[in-house]
Amino acid sequence: MDLHILDHRLRVTCISKNGLVNFTHALIKLIFLRNRTRCKFFSLTETPENYTVVLDEEGFKELQPSEHLQVESSTWLPLNVVSNGNISSSSQAVGVTKIAKSVIAPLAQQHVSVFMLSTYQTDFILLKAFAGRWDSFPADLLFTSSSRELWRMVRIGGQPLGFDECGIVAQISQPLADGDISAYYISTFSFDHALVPEEDIVSVTGMLQQRKDAATS
Repeated sequence: MDLHILDHRLRVTCISKNGLVNFTHALIKLIFLRNRTRCKFFSLTETPENYTVVLDEEGFKELQPSEHLQVESSTWLPLNVVSNGNISSSSQAVGVTKIAKSVIAPLAQQHVSVFMLSTYQTDFILLKAFAGRWDSFPADLLFTSSSRELWRMVRIGGQPLGFDECGIVAQISQPLADGDISAYYISTFSFDHALVPEEDIVSVTGMLQQRKDAATS
C-alpha cells in the first residue's frame, strides 16, 4: 500500500437539512456539470442531521455564504491510500482497519487529528494543513482488500465531535484491526460513522462497549 499526497487543499463544510434548497444550483453544478467548474475533489455525505460537503478551494467558491452553511476554519490536506496492485485474500480486513496500525495509530500518537473518507475503491485521510508530517509514514505499508455485500453503520459519539479531537479514529479502528474485522470509516461535520460487515455487528458493538467501559472506569 502507498500513501499519495494529493495537490488539493480541501474545506470541510456542513449544510443544514432545511437550507439545502439554497445550494441546489451549486451542488448540481459540482456533481453533474463538472466541465463548468474547476473543482477536482468533491464529497457529499448525508446523515440524519445534515449534509457534509468536502471539496477543494475551487469548489468552495461555488458555495455562497449563508446561515445554513457551516465552514470548518482549517484547510485540510488529503492523503490517498492506494493499492500497490497485489491481489488480496477475501479473508483479509478492508477499509480503515487495513491502515489502523501503520497510519492511523502513529498519527494519534503524534496528536494529529484526522478526517476520514472511506469509499468503495479507496480511502482518503485528511490532515490539517499545518499538521502534516509526511516523513513519519513507512514506505513498505501493507494493503489488504476484500468485498462483502451487507454492511451496518455504527455512529461514533453521542454528541458532535470537534475538529481538534485526535485519537478517535485510532480508538475505533485499532480494536477492529486486532479482531481482523473490516470497516469503512466516514467522518462528517458533526459525527463519525463506521461501516462494518453485518455478520460482525454484534462483536463490534460489544467490543466498542467494553472499550468505552474500560475508559470510563
